[in-house]
Amino acid sequence: MANSTGLDITSTADTTTVARQSPIPSLASVGNNTTNQGATDAPNHGITAGDLAGGIVGAAVGAALIAAAATYCFMRKSSNGKVAGRVRKRRTHRSSQHTDEAGHEKGAGIVDAHAWEQHLPQGEDDRTIQTTVKALFDQIQLHVENFYITADVRIHSDIATALSALSTPHLPGPITTVLASSRSHLPVIKHCLAYLVAESMSGNRDLSLLPMSYRAVVKDSTRINEEKLTTSAARQAYNKWRVLTAYLQPEPFTDPRNKAANEKAISELMQTFAAFSAWEDPALGDTTNARAHLEELFRHASSVAIMLWTQPSTYDLIWPTVSLETGLKQALLVAPALEKKADQYGMDLRPTQILMRAVLDRS
Repeated sequence: MANSTGLDITSTADTTTVARQSPIPSLASVGNNTTNQGATDAPNHGITAGDLAGGIVGAAVGAALIAAAATYCFMRKSSNGKVAGRVRKRRTHRSSQHTDEAGHEKGAGIVDAHAWEQHLPQGEDDRTIQTTVKALFDQIQLHVENFYITADVRIHSDIATALSALSTPHLPGPITTVLASSRSHLPVIKHCLAYLVAESMSGNRDLSLLPMSYRAVVKDSTRINEEKLTTSAARQAYNKWRVLTAYLQPEPFTDPRNKAANEKAISELMQTFAAFSAWEDPALGDTTNARAHLEELFRHASSVAIMLWTQPSTYDLIWPTVSLETGLKQALLVAPALEKKADQYGMDLRPTQILMRAVLDRS
């Protein structure tokens, strides 16, 4: 945001008035008087009282006229100077005000050019992201512990076919073999459910919990990666593209098309996970609660997926490789790690920031 600063410049005019005064004229009267006849004639240089009085009056009148003329000239020049000063000051103020307005309009234009970013979905802090994702995968483990048991199930072809849809690359072997060789089936069920949820959150599967418009962006990002457009600018543009899509597209929880697609995806995910129905705890009797809880779990996963996807930063759920040298051959990953791969500007973090570590179940 650019701030525009206006400077009020005030100009003042100094006027100098010079009044030129003429000297007061002196009056001299010379009279020649003749005294007694027959005496010697001598000149008389005396000034009579009348002459002196007349001269004083004339001088006073002249001085008054000159003073009046000087005052008039001074007042006129002073008045003209003040008016000129006010005009210059007003012009300066208008010019300054115009500059302020122009600067404000220019500044407003700059602000408006970027103001739309303030309306984009604002990023959550890393602590909130970590807590939310961890709570989801904790619920997955609790769901399995509450509604499933280790059971002696005869795995015929139909069950084997259904279970194959839940197989993952992180199991030590085919899912049927892992179940047959495990002392407890719960880690296998936890692993498969957690993997199913994580994959459905990414948008890379046909059964995705992301809105359709979001999935289109994910597919385009895959194409971008395949074309090796991996420059920093491309990654930054993709991050902004993702957030803009979330802002411009209809609200995913209220848009009818998104709601219908989300309901369909949840229904199909539940049918896929129903392959483990033979391991449901018979002591619970009715399985309605188990199915209702599973449906709610998928809905919650959909909300978390949207939250992660709309962040300016980039987060990934990672399934690390478990080394067999650790002696944990019976240990299975039941929750992925959560990594922050890029910051809010689309810049890669090297190394990536681990917000949640993967969870191993050794039972």
